[in-house]
Amino acid sequence: MRLMISIWILMIPAIAIASEPWDQIETCSDLGETEQEVALSILKSRRPYDCCDETILECLSKKPVCPLVLRLARDICRRAGEGETKDYIDEEYSKRVASTTAHRVDIDISEATPAGDPEAKIEIVAYICARCPYCALFSRDIYKSVTSGRLKGKAKYYIRPYVLQQHRGSTAGALAMLAAEHMGKFWDMFLHMCENYDDFDRDKLPDWAALQGMNADRFREFMEDDDIIDKLIESQKEAIRNELDKTPYIFVNRRHYSAASRPEFLEDFVEGEYERLP
Repeated sequence: MRLMISIWILMIPAIAIASEPWDQIETCSDLGETEQEVALSILKSRRPYDCCDETILECLSKKPVCPLVLRLARDICRRAGEGETKDYIDEEYSKRVASTTAHRVDIDISEATPAGDPEAKIEIVAYICARCPYCALFSRDIYKSVTSGRLKGKAKYYIRPYVLQQHRGSTAGALAMLAAEHMGKFWDMFLHMCENYDDFDRDKLPDWAALQGMNADRFREFMEDDDIIDKLIESQKEAIRNELDKTPYIFVNRRHYSAASRPEFLEDFVEGEYERLP
């Protein structure tokens, strides 16, 4: 009898730990004490924006657990584990929520070529400066994601050019993007520009176009074509109407995505939106 009681007493901590639903989430279970306090303070105070009306922590106790609730808890714990402060995580959560309810805007992608499955239900559009170093890294990662990674079959990715005058060569890069789009080689050219970012030179662009199977002379002509220039001007005006204040400036299903633009965070948001589709 004493042996049975001792075994029962030893089991109590294990049972108590297992009863904490948030502790069963992979990004939460390994948190240190300080990070755990940060994560728990948000899980106890914030509510998911769909599928459950209680706090995220309370929603984790529901059976079955809503996929969005699990996704939000994982994101909060991952951020806490990376050392982000409670205030910053809380602010980012508010931006994530706002990204689901922002007003829809008009974006002309009628002549743009998507990366990924054209029939994918989630549409990502980013205004990109061709000479913004982070834009190059971001776009390359999102391209990989929609064509062969986490977002394959779920999302398609469009780019709209935007010129930032403080970036030398930005106008030439934008015109090159539109010329290549006109010649049916947008992604080939754009990805080459990203991969050779440090070697960019306006005079090299026709040769780069030739490497992607375009006629260099025709490409050069299109870069100076009035219609192409007008398209760039319209893209600039459109971005300003849509309140662009940085690049990349991102929209998901025509709603401004205002949370952190790190690809893994955008991927998580998009997967959540995909799961919410009827």
